[in-house]
Amino acid sequence: MAPVVVMTLCFGLIGCASSSSSTKPSDGDGDSCSKLMRKGNQVYIDIGYAGDGRPSATPDKCKVKPGTQITWRNPGGDLRPFEIVFPGETPAATVDRRGLTAQMRDGRYKVVITAGNKTGTYKYGITANGISVDPEIIIH
Repeated sequence: MAPVVVMTLCFGLIGCASSSSSTKPSDGDGDSCSKLMRKGNQVYIDIGYAGDGRPSATPDKCKVKPGTQITWRNPGGDLRPFEIVFPGETPAATVDRRGLTAQMRDGRYKVVITAGNKTGTYKYGITANGISVDPEIIIH
């Protein structure tokens, strides 16, 4: 069994906050969820890979308003697709699928959802290179 990495993603009325920041371009995906969300309704979470191919998400904490578009994306030009899997209910406003396979957009693989209005904690996994990690989402 692979080691588990925990990530918290919060949906609420506060905005995004984290101690880390990203200097990567948004590619039209809004602001990094590591920055305080002051205006706009789009944020992104960067998917990175360890030397063994294990995926991870940056930032590891994020708060957004209901209705915010959230984009998980790998490094630009990286040809490794990934999947976001919700084993239970999905936090997305319009997506019923349990697994969301990244699609190539703007030179990188991305998964895009829109946060719904239902508060709660949502477990999800990131799968890439045959390796899965299990972060979670909290909407409040």
